[in-house]
Amino acid sequence: MKAIILVAFGSASLQGIRDSIELLEEDLREEFNNEYTIFKAFTSKKVISLLKERHNYVIPYLSELLFNLANDGYEEVNIVPLHMMKGKGYQGLVDIRNEYSYSFKKLRLLDTLLGSEEDKQEKTIRNMVTAMDEHMEDGKILLSGHGSKEDSNSIYSKIEYEFNKRYKDKFYMATLEGSNTFDKVLSKLKRDDVKSITIKPLLIIPGKHYIHDISEGENSYVGILRSNGIITSISKSSLLQYKKIRQLYIDNIKMAIKN
Repeated sequence: MKAIILVAFGSASLQGIRDSIELLEEDLREEFNNEYTIFKAFTSKKVISLLKERHNYVIPYLSELLFNLANDGYEEVNIVPLHMMKGKGYQGLVDIRNEYSYSFKKLRLLDTLLGSEEDKQEKTIRNMVTAMDEHMEDGKILLSGHGSKEDSNSIYSKIEYEFNKRYKDKFYMATLEGSNTFDKVLSKLKRDDVKSITIKPLLIIPGKHYIHDISEGENSYVGILRSNGIITSISKSSLLQYKKIRQLYIDNIKMAIKN
């Protein structure tokens, strides 16, 4: 038996899960037509507990799922990280993969969406821009990513550059962590006398950051922009709401299995 596991830190938002990881699950089941069983797992035990407590929604911890699959006789397992780039979260997956490496004939840990090789990053970023073309709003757009305390600033700068190259300087970039801060972007918006803007989150699974930091409350991006007189709306909450982004994942999985 063979399996594909979609794994993320997690989200306690049922709507966020339905608008992201469940869409990819559905596409994968259609693509692989029962050749591979599709599972999802989270790495945050707190999020798993909250989902069970609030919604009676059960999702396993990754290590627990791997243990059960080994006992059930699965021979090939492909772990697909729903991370933009490598960081502490990905290293945790490496540790879990190593722990269970002798439990299966094949246990693959795939790369993140952007990967770590520069050529792959640039190609994937171009593909991201193309994938989001059909849902592009008029006017100025604020791209909003998670970022990281590690060196992710250059990657987000590449994303901003690629979007602006395609659309002639209509994009701004802010990340929740790292040096591309919202305060810097707000100063640019005031400098450029921007009257209205659409926020386009670059989040794979929308959770508490999307709700509390970006979309809701006085101190969110939306709240602060509106308090500064900027008409603000939000586009899709998850990158996985774009069918062509989901196809990037499917292509990466097929390539990893083939190789």
